[in-house]
Amino acid sequence: MHGTVHHFERIPRVRLPEEAVRPVPRLSLASDKPLIGVIRNPRSHRNQGRESELAGQPNVLIETPSRRADLISALVRLAQAGVEYLAVDGGDGTVRDVLTAGKPVFGDSWPELIVLPKGKTNALAVDLGLPSDWDLVRAVDSIRAGNRKIRRPLVISDVTRKDAQVTGFVLGAGMFSTATNAGQDAHRFGVFNSVAVGITAVLGVVQSVFGGARNPWRQCARMRLRDSQGHELPHGGAGPRDVRWLLFASTIERFPAGIRPFGDLASGLRLVLVDTPRRTTVARLPMLGAGKELRGTAARDMHRIALDSLSLEIDDRFVLDGEFFPGGTYRVAQGPQLTFIVP
Repeated sequence: MHGTVHHFERIPRVRLPEEAVRPVPRLSLASDKPLIGVIRNPRSHRNQGRESELAGQPNVLIETPSRRADLISALVRLAQAGVEYLAVDGGDGTVRDVLTAGKPVFGDSWPELIVLPKGKTNALAVDLGLPSDWDLVRAVDSIRAGNRKIRRPLVISDVTRKDAQVTGFVLGAGMFSTATNAGQDAHRFGVFNSVAVGITAVLGVVQSVFGGARNPWRQCARMRLRDSQGHELPHGGAGPRDVRWLLFASTIERFPAGIRPFGDLASGLRLVLVDTPRRTTVARLPMLGAGKELRGTAARDMHRIALDSLSLEIDDRFVLDGEFFPGGTYRVAQGPQLTFIVP
């Protein structure tokens, strides 16, 4: 739960500590003031140096874990208290950490979720249609109005280590890693959210088209990708089949800056793959981002794919919701259905 890009050395193991008591089932409380648990990240961009505006309300239980290792215990306490709603007060990385730590606590039966977007980038908030002034008061009004959306996150499991998995919404590798670092440069200049995404996208196209062979925007990553039947995913044939320039995967439906990378693919686990950074292909990236049909060279080098699960062997690091995880052998699948409160 740090405020800068973190490089994980390995996928975390997610299981209840031996001393923890498994939470009892949540109660359904018929009350005008539902019991709400809050996980607050004080390091998130818009939380830094500020006290929580939610403190002091009898129906709001706030946990402020200072380390990721403390998250499971905090979630156990909220579950044992019988919270009906779980609010995540932070950015996309905080949502990822909470969903990851919550797996052994809630399993596939989560309380309804409230996202309070306080991070530098809040892609999930864009997908859910949350306004910049969205807060817990407005969320409670939406609870009464019955406004909800269902989403399923990505679960990335390390196939070589039992219980090692991480849960989030936006996964990328190859050029996406370079873009993530460039996004941090934009943040340092005070640019956030959709504007930062737009600037980074334009920078990426320019650098990839006009940069030399050693330009970091033009570097590829070695990876093997297979579907649930073990079949390798399509490759246009330009370069080795186990090398790709870009991998981008997600289950969210709306993206910052209005981009539509998956075009008309149905919702679920969807991928964009770009095999090579040859300039004629990179120059057509705006078409890909706009969701347009791909033709000619672009259709050979770029692939939009929907599938139920993915086997990923990758030598290089990958990015999940803004932070880096090491290469390895992974299974990527959809997690449980989660209900989010929306305006």
